[in-house]
Amino acid sequence: MHSDNHRTRVGVERRQKMRQRLLESALQVFAEKGPDGAVIDDMILAAEVSRGTFYNYFRTNEELLLALAETLSDELAQLVDALVCEASNPIARVALALRAYLHTARSYPLFAAFLDRAAWPRIATQGLTLQQLVRDLQLAQEQGLIAVPSVQLAQDLVLGPAMSAVHTLCVGTPPHSYPEDLTALVLKALGVAAEEAARLATLPLSPPQLPADSLLLRAGKGRPPAA
Repeated sequence: MHSDNHRTRVGVERRQKMRQRLLESALQVFAEKGPDGAVIDDMILAAEVSRGTFYNYFRTNEELLLALAETLSDELAQLVDALVCEASNPIARVALALRAYLHTARSYPLFAAFLDRAAWPRIATQGLTLQQLVRDLQLAQEQGLIAVPSVQLAQDLVLGPAMSAVHTLCVGTPPHSYPEDLTALVLKALGVAAEEAARLATLPLSPPQLPADSLLLRAGKGRPPAA
């Protein structure tokens, strides 16, 4: 019985490691070629696995892309929530989350390239990331902290500039204060007074701390592909 349990545990661990290997390789390939340019052969070559091994885990490139986007989205949501959870003011949490998102993109250029070329809608507009944003914008509206007709409009006022900013971080060299400058402008667009927007955009923010098994930490140290 003990031997059976050991074999089962080893088998599960082996499958987890192989899945992680495929996701790490996919991050590089999708960041370089985008979802339309990448093919399964690229993934097989990058991961150094057989075609049969690939199909044991993913049936299509799209399935692999969605799995990668979901994994990164959950990591990002957990990372951001840990950085902003102590703030009681919901609009302060929005400001901290936006800055954390942009600083993470700057710190992990391969992740930023993946977002820009392959996965922005899949990461920014679904799952825990969006749930956290909508939660805080709803609370901010209820408390009169923002002056926007609907939460949907407020959401778009945050996500649109964030998407553009990730592209800027990929292709340019904006100043160090770029995440804070952009955050202040987004807050003003939401109806926050200029002085308060400037204060919220410069609240203390700890550097991103990723767990040892983080996909970003394992694969995100790579350099982005040339534009």
